[in-house]
This record gives sequence, structure tokens and C-alpha cells, in this order.
Amino acid sequence: EGANLKRRQLCSQIEAEAIHLIETSATQTLAPWHERGDWVIVIVHPDWHHGVIGIVASRLVERYGLPVFIGTYEDVEQTQIRGSARGIPEFDVFAALQACADLWERFGGHRAAGGFSMAAANLGAVRSRLRDFAHHHLALDQLKPLITIDAQAEFDHLTPELFQQIDQLHPCGIGNPEPLFWTPSVQVLEQRVIGKEKDHLKLTLASPSAELLPPKELIFKAIGWRWAIYYPLPPRVDIAYRLRENTWNQQTTLELELLGVRPATKGPPPHILLTSPDSLSHPSPSSASLPQQVNQKALNTKTVTIKEHPQHPPFPEEPSLTCPQPSLSPTKLASIDWLPLDDWPDLVARLQGHLLIYGYQRPYISQQKVAGSLDYDRPSQTCDVFILWSLPPSWTHLRWLLKVGQPQRVYVRNQTLPLPAAQELRSRLKFNLAKNSNQPLNLLDLGQQWWIAPSTVIAALRSIGYSCSTFPPTESVEQELERLQRWYLCTAQKLATLT
Repeated sequence: EGANLKRRQLCSQIEAEAIHLIETSATQTLAPWHERGDWVIVIVHPDWHHGVIGIVASRLVERYGLPVFIGTYEDVEQTQIRGSARGIPEFDVFAALQACADLWERFGGHRAAGGFSMAAANLGAVRSRLRDFAHHHLALDQLKPLITIDAQAEFDHLTPELFQQIDQLHPCGIGNPEPLFWTPSVQVLEQRVIGKEKDHLKLTLASPSAELLPPKELIFKAIGWRWAIYYPLPPRVDIAYRLRENTWNQQTTLELELLGVRPATKGPPPHILLTSPDSLSHPSPSSASLPQQVNQKALNTKTVTIKEHPQHPPFPEEPSLTCPQPSLSPTKLASIDWLPLDDWPDLVARLQGHLLIYGYQRPYISQQKVAGSLDYDRPSQTCDVFILWSLPPSWTHLRWLLKVGQPQRVYVRNQTLPLPAAQELRSRLKFNLAKNSNQPLNLLDLGQQWWIAPSTVIAALRSIGYSCSTFPPTESVEQELERLQRWYLCTAQKLATLT
């Protein structure tokens, strides 16, 4: 317990020092979140402990909405730096590390996080190259001092049944984020600072439509992690939150995990601005006041309630569906050499030309380990070789890859994927349709995000009441999921026979 307390205190101390350095630098030069700024935070300090800087990096990403590379010196002479990196969803940390491969002594990681060591003399070059990488791979509106809202909800919508449906969307993460709701003008009935270090904020909130003595179903407990510096909040606020389940003394209740707040607006406008307290105008630790206005980007929101209905789908209109088909000649398909992916490390070292590496949980390869050049996930040019760590979700997806990449050889690795259960898939679809009710549903894009074939999506839509009359017949959702799993086990020899 004593060691944990010391670690938490060390994290808080380093976080405060890092924020001070970032904020001070932002007043002297262009802030990293500025249009002409670096779009990535690179920060090094001699007195930080490398064992906790990864945690601090995650907190800084949460605060600023930017990728963070944080390091400390490993020696008294300050000639060697060891660090950690954390990214936002649109920023591939490992690809960024690869872009600086010649500047590191060692590095490793994955899309969301990584670690590195380097000579201190390379710090300036690393900073410059990471800036170039960020500007090449990010757009300004992907820098996130604001929270992206999925749907507006009233407190009487927040039921155990809704939570159970949301729970069926798990596992959540990059590509399948957990739903984020907002409610305007809620009443703050009670608020207090909690935690061993008095750094969290516990609140009791009531529905904006509640009476002077609101019924208990319109009252929710809420927690704002590391929000103590914003105490006290105004009596009425707009909030962004996720639903959480809390069990205490064998009693289970719903609570709100707060992710964004602002003073209540006068009447909810059609476009709502919300921001996390940790990123309100990028405040310094001493700034605990809430701004009256945040002039960043507007977030389009709508009111959505997800409910099961025994006979009718919850959405009355047929969704607009698209599933574009590639034109790929049988002659081109027949010219491809299909091979099993064996001896992976040796194969990579031997391959020449331009490579595409694609697939579920595909690995990253250091550019130094290949003789040719690399693309990941989508070909940016004509390719000599495809390496399929797994198959795409469908034959249509695969034909699109082949049409764009035009490979001569395709190496195939077969693996089963953790597909959702039928009910989970239906719940995901309902939420997606409610969230994007005015937009066409691209079955290929959605299928790639969820690793689900278009035919499986159509089967799920039909199971909740839609006809999808312009699409071919399908089996039940369960049967389509079984067929999809068989597709993922399709061998190179079998693929060579498909036209």
C-alpha cells in the first residue's frame, strides 16, 4: 500500500511538472495544438522516473488530445534518453517510431503506445521528424480538446436495460468506442472532493426537468476523475458521460462517469460544444474556473433511445445501404500467385519490392528489416507482395484490395477471429443506425471496422425487422457468423480457385 501511494504521488508530481513545462512553452512559442504547432508533444526532464512516465503520458494525452512522447535521462551526464509514447486513435505510435528508426537506439510498441531509447544529441531531430509525421498523418480537426458525443439522453432514458444493451457492444476500443452521451442543464444537487489525495470529484445530479424534490429515478451519482481542481461546479451544467454499473452491499446501481462539462447553456442549441475539464482552453494547474465559451468545433448531436420491441424495429425507415463492387477481371485473379504464410521472419527478410501488410492484429515490421518499402492496411501504390495476416472480412473486401494493390504474390495466414455473438451484433447495429440515422450505411466500411462480412450485416438487419430487399438472400445471423468464421480459415490453395 505504501509503495502504491508513493507511485501515485510520483505520477501526480511528474504530471504537474510536465503540464507546467508544456503550458510555459506554449506561452513562449506556438502551442503544439495550434494550427501551425507541432501537433505532438515531445517533452524530456532529467528528474523523472522512467517507471511511471508511461502513466503520465496517458494522462497528458487525455488532457491535451495530442500524441505524447515523454522521456527522462538515464545517466548523470544526460547523454541517453529513455521514454514512452502514447497516441490518439488517429495517430499510429509504432509507425511514428518507425519513421524515426535511424534516430533511436531501441524502440518497440504497437499502434497506441510504445517505448524508445536514444542519444540525447538526437532529441532535436526526433522532435522535428515527429512534427513532420504528425502533420502528414493528422488533420487539424483530429486534435481533440473536445469530446465527440454519440447521442443526447435524458435521465429517464438511463435504465438498466439500456446499460445491458450497451454492455453487449463490448469489447470496446479503437474502432469500436464506447457510447458517449450528453445531457444539458442538469442540476448539481451535491458535490464533494474525494480520494486519498483529494483529487476526484463526486457529484449527485438531477434531471433538468425534475421538480424541487426529484424522484430517485431522475437522480444519479457521478464521478469526475482528477476533477478536484474544478470544484465547485456551477449549480447547473451540461455534461458528457458514459454509463457505469456500481455494486455496493449487494445493491447494483447505475452511475455516470463524467468526461466533459461546461456551464449550462440557455436552451440546448442544435450544435453543442463540450470539452473535458482537463482540456478547457488547455488550463494550467492553477486554473480551476470553467470557461463560458469554447470556440473550437461544433459537435452535431441528436436524441437517441435504444429499446427492444417485440414486433417492430426501433427505426421505422429502411436504412440506405451501399456496398460498392470492384471490377476485377478473372485474368488478373488467375495471374496472382497464392502462397501460405510460413517462416514469417525469414520470409520478410527475403522479400523485395513494395509490400502491403494487412490483417487482424497484424504485426509491425521495422523498415530496417525489409529490403523494400511498406504499406499497412491499404495500398498506397501498386504492390509486389501482399501479406495477409488474416483474410479481409469478405471476398468483396479482398477483391478491392487486389484491384488497388495489383500484387503479383499474396501470402495468406489463416486465423479465427473473435467474432461477436448474434445479439451483440444486433445491438451494435441498432446503436449505429440510431447514431447515424440520416446517413447511408456503407457495408464495406462497417464490415472492415467490425471484421464482419456485408452478408452478415444484412442478416443482422433482417433479424431486427428490415427487409434489405435489394440484397441477395441470407441465412440466419448465427449461420452467417459460422460461414464467416469458415471464410477466415480459407487457405491460399482454396483462394487460388476463386474467380
